[in-house]
Amino acid sequence: LLEEASKIGLAVLVEVHDDRELSRAIDAGAIMVGVNNRNLRTLVVDTAVSHSLIARIPDTMTAIAESGISNASDLRSLRDAGYSGFLIGETLMTASNPGQRLSRMLAECEVV
Repeated sequence: LLEEASKIGLAVLVEVHDDRELSRAIDAGAIMVGVNNRNLRTLVVDTAVSHSLIARIPDTMTAIAESGISNASDLRSLRDAGYSGFLIGETLMTASNPGQRLSRMLAECEVV
């Protein structure tokens, strides 16, 4: 699927949850990988997943941290670990003003 999507000009974000899936993404030639911190079997979220996998993500690959990002400290920690993009879902979806919440998070971690 990665190869076919690339042939038609789509950018592909390959989502992984563990070391085994990361190895498969690397072997498949993914150039963008999203590390999902949510265990889809238990729904438990733990950003330690992103912290443990970042060392194995090649510098040539764009690394995105997904799920479990609820404040500026989380965002800063993952950015400092080496992630260049973030999927922030639940925190923004449950906020009364998602845009304001995101702006505050970015300002607090000095991204803006």
